[in-house]
Amino acid sequence: MQISIFNEIRRKRIKGYRNEPSRLREDAENESAIVDDYQGRAVLELLQNADDAQFNPDSDSNSQRIGDNFVEFELGKKLLIVRNGGYPISPDGVKSLSGTHISPKDKKVMIGNKGIGFKSVLEITNQPIIHSSFHFRFSEKDTRKLLLEEDLLSILGKNGYCPILRLPFELPFDQKRGGEGQWATEIKLPLKGARE
Repeated sequence: MQISIFNEIRRKRIKGYRNEPSRLREDAENESAIVDDYQGRAVLELLQNADDAQFNPDSDSNSQRIGDNFVEFELGKKLLIVRNGGYPISPDGVKSLSGTHISPKDKKVMIGNKGIGFKSVLEITNQPIIHSSFHFRFSEKDTRKLLLEEDLLSILGKNGYCPILRLPFELPFDQKRGGEGQWATEIKLPLKGARE
């Protein structure tokens, strides 16, 4: 049985936290600092990611645009949705979103290549949901639950920041959706403080 990329990332990360508990606090502090440093930049960072998706991440030459030149923002009372028509998220893209400073993007032609800009969405959401070649979410609730199950949550302290974008969770089959040729990647951002 093949292990999913999401299980692999979580397994390695949890193992790292067990072996070196200070890494969990470090990840929490780094993510919190990035969110603070990138205040007000979520829309710009998502637009940059859509522009970068125009380039084939698996090509040896990333110098020309190949993807579909399309980006759409849809804002509702409870949700911001961003869709783009570029290349779908690759396995390296999933790993990049789950870490920092490990972007697979070509620095010569792509705008966002530091591997930290997407974390700016945590200013407005605590559960980004991504539909692309992979269907997954990051979730503060799921992360806290997993850390509790693994007896690691106490490392963060009673009111400590929980690093949301470190542990990706695959969506169940009935929650997966495709763009049917309209878009390659859809990012749903349930807005913090939105009332039910």
